[in-house]
Amino acid sequence: MAAVLPITPRQAQQLGIRTAPVQAAAARPAISVLGHVIPAPDARVPVAAPFAGTVKRLVRLEGEMVKQGDTLAEIVSADMRASAARLEAQQARERSARAAAERARLLVKEGIAPASRAEEAEAEAASSAADLAGLRSVMGRAARGGDGEYRLLAPAAGRVAAIQADAGDTVAAMQPVMAIDTREEMWVEAALPAALVGQVHAGDRVTVDGTRASGVVIAAGTSIDPKSRSAMLRARLTSAPGLISG
Repeated sequence: MAAVLPITPRQAQQLGIRTAPVQAAAARPAISVLGHVIPAPDARVPVAAPFAGTVKRLVRLEGEMVKQGDTLAEIVSADMRASAARLEAQQARERSARAAAERARLLVKEGIAPASRAEEAEAEAASSAADLAGLRSVMGRAARGGDGEYRLLAPAAGRVAAIQADAGDTVAAMQPVMAIDTREEMWVEAALPAALVGQVHAGDRVTVDGTRASGVVIAAGTSIDPKSRSAMLRARLTSAPGLISG
């Protein structure tokens, strides 16, 4: 064990020795990684064409602010006409099934029919109602226009972040046409080298070099991609002045 050498205040002054209270570090040593800015995973909403067709006109452009229900594009579609006809037919079937179920309940109540008849009729009515709800859900994503056209509607308020089809393009059913950012929150996705896995944890502070942007780590992966030899690091930016997606 090393010997303790007492030093007088005069000797400390002559030797230039200074002391200070020990304080906890405000932050751990910085780790620098490469990444890219993305919108918050739950902030970007894709807008898909509910029916196959041809894009007639783009009504909104990239960067525009939209409200829920605003028209984004006009699409010519034979499938839309067929679906509208199916909706009308299903509405009639659902009304008929409800009426049949009501009659069956009355017959059972009067003792004319067995209870099983009412159960079958109610099951048929429930099935018809479910089919009708499904068709209405699909039709609710668009508004019917003239000559087999429909208007693609914004599902939420926000900013048009991307346009994935042009006028004249043919789109398949459920093919994305646009994307809307519903809020301005930004995240960062970065590649954490294998040697640094385990040194970064959720809650660690993050800054973006060359900017005043900052945030916190949301998740630091522990699985190494065999191709990149890195793990995925995701951080939410609580302040992102001047940053844009990409």
